[in-house]
Amino acid sequence: MDMAAVDPDDDDIRRYVVLRNAYDPDRRQRRWIVVAAFNRRREGRSLYRSLIRDLEHRHAAGEVADPYERYSGEIRHPGDRRRRENTRVWRDASRRGVTFQELSEQVAPPEDMVFLQPRRRGGVGRFIQKPNRGRRHRLRDRLRPPFP
Repeated sequence: MDMAAVDPDDDDIRRYVVLRNAYDPDRRQRRWIVVAAFNRRREGRSLYRSLIRDLEHRHAAGEVADPYERYSGEIRHPGDRRRRENTRVWRDASRRGVTFQELSEQVAPPEDMVFLQPRRRGGVGRFIQKPNRGRRHRLRDRLRPPFP
């Protein structure tokens, strides 16, 4: 079966992204690395399951150099990257003291942030991100399928 991979950074389509958590010697830290992205759930789940099976076989044979290596997956919806960047711009600007009026003229406010009014007159308000409202999240448990 030939799987049609897509660009994981293409923000115009829904992507099923398979991730690998491993040590990156260039950055000297553990991080999530994109293995592949697909436009179909079945293809993403198939690759995920085959990678997990391979990892379990390597663990059983004692061939794994990194005992903390694991795989996961996430669903990236259209516009997610733009929303994340927008949220980052607003959060960083509010930390630097930019006013709501100045910022709203340039960038639309993100839907997942709240503006807190200052307690005293002349104080600077700030933006905080709303708590996660049950939206998708990266699955850390390698035994659960990443694309429900």
